[in-house]
Amino acid sequence: MSVLHGFKYFSVLGIYIGFWHIHIKEENKERTGFTVRFGHYEFNRLPFGLSNIPSNFKRLIAVVLRNLIGVECNVFIDDVIMLSKSAEEHAARLGNELERFNRSNLSYIR
Repeated sequence: MSVLHGFKYFSVLGIYIGFWHIHIKEENKERTGFTVRFGHYEFNRLPFGLSNIPSNFKRLIAVVLRNLIGVECNVFIDDVIMLSKSAEEHAARLGNELERFNRSNLSYIR
């Protein structure tokens, strides 16, 4: 059975520049280093393309949307899919999720 079965209203929120919301600890920045013709650089925030980045980001979203995932919404990488059975319920859920994003300093795209 589909997780979407029985729901009438849907919204998708994309986390804007998703992985870049997560700061890298000072002691781990050297692991992200790369050298080019003009010098050596290290990332201050999580870059795309490293092996553990998706799981770290997923953990952040799981903390931000604690107890909502699987009930009011589902998450796919950096997209949050909201599900509701009525317009009133959908408006309330949307407000709740946006408030959580704002408290966590996460930007989103509608």
